[in-house]
Amino acid sequence: MTHTATTMVETITWRNALSDPPDSDTTVMVSITGGTEPTWLGWHEAGTWHDATTGAPIDGQVVSWADMPEGCFPDRSADRQNTNPSR
Repeated sequence: MTHTATTMVETITWRNALSDPPDSDTTVMVSITGGTEPTWLGWHEAGTWHDATTGAPIDGQVVSWADMPEGCFPDRSADRQNTNPSR
């Protein structure tokens, strides 16, 4: 992660949804084919992907997922460590 007073750059690593699913009940970003939004928030549980905003099964096929980005908080220390551990 690169952080300056006005910008922050994060790297997003997309993973295959079939061969490398996330831990159960962890909210992640998902790439969806056949749905109304190509990228959304969701979680995986017992073989089903759920929409993080409704809890309903995701409409479409989740093809990849990524950990949530840390976000940009300019008032925090520039040397703050990333709290989102690598898999």
